[in-house]
Amino acid sequence: MLWFLVSLVWSHPFDVEFFGHDLQIDLRREDLEIEYILEVPFAVLRGDLERYTKIDQDGTAKEKGRRFLSKAYAEIADEMRLQIDGVDTPWRQTERLYPKLETEGQFALFRMRFQVEIPPGAHQISILNLNRMEGSSIFRTGLWVSGDLVVDESDLSHHLRWKKEERYRELRLSYRTYPKILGAILGKWHQHVWGENRFSWSQLQEPLTRRRRWLERKISLAEFFVGASF
Repeated sequence: MLWFLVSLVWSHPFDVEFFGHDLQIDLRREDLEIEYILEVPFAVLRGDLERYTKIDQDGTAKEKGRRFLSKAYAEIADEMRLQIDGVDTPWRQTERLYPKLETEGQFALFRMRFQVEIPPGAHQISILNLNRMEGSSIFRTGLWVSGDLVVDESDLSHHLRWKKEERYRELRLSYRTYPKILGAILGKWHQHVWGENRFSWSQLQEPLTRRRRWLERKISLAEFFVGASF
C-alpha cells in the first residue's frame, strides 16, 4: 500500500495548496452525528509520506501503508473538538467510512463519522475543527435538525456553500427540545411537508417554516391551558 501511495502522489500535479473541509451535521433529540470529509492536496500528502517513511522503518510496505493511514485518521479524530453546554465532551465513537484511500481530482479524501449521545436537558453545541491549521482551507457545512428540536441561534450563515473564512472552523448553536407529544406532532408535520422527520438549516428560511411556528404556538398554548406535563 505504501508504494501505491507514493506513486499516486508523484503522478499528480502539485498546484493545489488548500485543504477542503466538508462537515455534515445531524442533530437529534438524543444524539449528534457528523460525517466529515477532509480533502488533502497530493502535494501535502507527499510531504506527509516522506516524513513518515523516515521514522517508520519496520515491516513491509503494506504494513507501513496501513499504519500511515491509521495515524492520519487518528489525528483527524483528535482535532475534531466538541463542547456540550460549555463542557469538553469526547466522542462516543469515531470511524473511518472507507477502508482505503480515496481520491478525487488532485485531492486525497479522508472520510470519517463522529457520534455522541446528547445528555437530557442540553441546549448548546459547539464543534471546533482544528484539522490542518497549517495551510489555507475552504469550508462547507450542512446542518440538519430533527423535527422535535428548534434552533434558537446559530452562527451558520451559509448552508452547504463553500467559504474561505477561517471562522467557519467552528459551529455554535443553541436549541430547545420540545415535549414528546409536541415533538411527535411536529415530526408528522415535517414528514408531510418535506418527506422526512428533520429539516435543514436552509429550510428555516422557507415560507413553510412560518406555518410550522404557527403550529408550535398553537400547541404550546393548548398545553399551557390544559396544564399537561409530558
